[in-house]
Amino acid sequence: MSEQNYDDTLNRGAKNVKQEDLGTVASKADAILEKISRVEILKKFAAQAALLIRMISDYYNGVYKDVPWASIATAVFALLYVLNPVDLIPDYLPVIGFVDDAAVMELAWQAIKHDVKDYAAWKCGQGPTDRLRDLVNQAFPDMGC
Repeated sequence: MSEQNYDDTLNRGAKNVKQEDLGTVASKADAILEKISRVEILKKFAAQAALLIRMISDYYNGVYKDVPWASIATAVFALLYVLNPVDLIPDYLPVIGFVDDAAVMELAWQAIKHDVKDYAAWKCGQGPTDRLRDLVNQAFPDMGC
């Protein structure tokens, strides 16, 4: 599958995200992070996914609204896509089953990382925890927290 196909999937999926999907990400956060940390090709997205979940949760709870809906929708779609075992390439197919998940995560991250970086800077200014510092340093090595 081409990058354009994944990009189209991401854009179409993000357009269909509803407000209640943010709550779904929050309720399934542990499962999303567990899958990403367990699957070798997805491990490089662990810090990014954790930051995305925090940003979505803060947006959903009204704590942080300084991010475009399109970025929230893109993050929500990508995380739920990773969680879904039956997507463009079903996860039960050895090795290749997670290639599409990684492609969607990479495209989503590239599309919205500037908004996530703004969120991370704001969150760091709120009195960061050690865990937040670790996540920000992993996701944005050029940025201190």
